Amino acid sequence: MTHSNMNLIFIKIFILLSFINIYAQEKKEPMTIVGDSLVGSFVNGETIREVYGNVFLTQGNLVITC
Repeated sequence: MTHSNMNLIFIKIFILLSFINIYAQEKKEPMTIVGDSLVGSFVNGETIREVYGNVFLTQGNLVITC
């Protein structure tokens, strides 16, 4: 496979993922994040929340575990 063919494949994948991302953002479904502990802090004027241990992120039918 030539370098130009690889670039073309990457461009097509990027465009496809962009459309999927735009479609996903239109749904406005609530996101739920659950974990064993939540630690809050204040850094550079912003509130930071970190979730630790057995984290589950759920939005619609999508579930991400860490």
